[in-house]
Amino acid sequence: MNIHEFESLTKMEVSDKEYAAIEQIYLNAGELDKESFCKGWKQAKDASREVMQALSDNVDGKRIHISRLDKKIEALEYELDHERDIKEFRVHELEDAMKRVSELEAERDRLSSDKIKLALALLNAGLDEQAIEILGHASIIGLKYGAGMELTETDKKFLAETFNN
Repeated sequence: MNIHEFESLTKMEVSDKEYAAIEQIYLNAGELDKESFCKGWKQAKDASREVMQALSDNVDGKRIHISRLDKKIEALEYELDHERDIKEFRVHELEDAMKRVSELEAERDRLSSDKIKLALALLNAGLDEQAIEILGHASIIGLKYGAGMELTETDKKFLAETFNN
């Protein structure tokens, strides 16, 4: 509705400033059509118009507050999306790291198995000292015991020194 429509429907002349206030009340009236609004405006007394103005001002305040809240919600949604992206990225990083750890563990197990096989081959060849260098004396004694091999005097001495101290 414009000032000319208002003046035509109400048969009242108003200044641009007055119409700006009336238009704001009309816009805040919600679904009310312009004919009904103008009819009500014509019938309203000054006190009723003041109440309408106060209610309209209250609606404007609520609208401003809602607008601010909408902006905050929009910012929070943006932050949430950003945090979700970061989380997704971190999950992929973690999955990649876990895969790498699993691969490294498998490699470690394979190498450990190879070291044990080499140590056993050295023991079977009578090269105990080289086997001890690879696995350590305590591990060689455990390996010999597990394989049912005889302990040497050096092994027995190692055990005595280890458990007597």
